[in-house]
Order: sequence, then C-alpha cells, then structure tokens
Amino acid sequence: DDIFRDDHDRVEYLQLLASASAVTGVQLLAYVLMGNHVHLVAYMSTTNLHEMMHRLQRPYARRFNRRHRRVNHLFGDRYYSRPIIDDVQLLEATRYVHANPVRAGLVQHPGDYPWSSFRDYVQPQGRDSVVRTTRVLELLAIDRIKARAAYETFVCSGIDAARVCRGG
Repeated sequence: DDIFRDDHDRVEYLQLLASASAVTGVQLLAYVLMGNHVHLVAYMSTTNLHEMMHRLQRPYARRFNRRHRRVNHLFGDRYYSRPIIDDVQLLEATRYVHANPVRAGLVQHPGDYPWSSFRDYVQPQGRDSVVRTTRVLELLAIDRIKARAAYETFVCSGIDAARVCRGG
C-alpha cells in the first residue's frame, strides 16, 4: 500500500521529519520518498533513532489515516535499520537512496525526482533543507563546487547501465 498519495502527504512527511530530526538531534544525510516506502540515511551521536522514528511515523500515520479516511496500520513492520561503519558505506548508502527513483523507472536522472535530497547535494544551497550534505560531500572534495559535481558523477555511475543518467 502507498504511504504517500499526493504531494500534500509528502510535504507533511518532510515537515514531520524535519521536526523529529531537530528534536532528537538525529542528522539526516539523505532521503527519498517513494510511493510505498522511504529511505533515510541518518547520523546520530546517541542511539535515538527509535525516538526520531516514533516522533515521525506515529503522527504521520494518524494524519494520513484521518485525511484519507482509513483505519489500520499505515507502516507494515517496524522500520529496518543497519549501522554504517565507514565512509565507503556512507557514500554507497547515499548513492543507493538517490538512485532509487531512477532504478524504479520513475525518472531518467536522480535530479528529476522532486522527493529526494539529491538536489541538495548537487545544487548550490539556498533550499531550506532538512539534510546535512557536508559530511558526505567532504569525502569527495574540499571545494564545494567540485564535490557537488563529483557526487553527481558518483551517483550516476552506480545506476544500471541500461538507464542513461544525462550530464548536469
């Protein structure tokens, strides 16, 4: 079942995500909102992921159910999480998240999908975003412009060769 039916749902989810992240101190490094699931890459100094997810998913599910006049659980099982132990895994995790809409056949380029943090990585800041890109971009280059270009190349290089990731 879909957990997002329209852009209103997605905007509301992102607002709750920003709030839950701020309250718990969990730094969001990447996200993508798909129709029936979400991928998040987060950094935390303490084990407060459970608290953040509780502050995010419970109110979202209540609002979604009320708005769409439905009952029952919105999210199937408890969320799945696994630790990222090094910089290589961090880069791969963000690439996986940002390439998800392309692999799903929704867009040809990750930047064409409006419901992910990919644009925060490759475009100059100015967007009011919940994600913190510095930790990942600094792994690729010190210069911000070079890091953005390197990140786009990195993500596109990991996408199935059958799909063409057009140049920036």
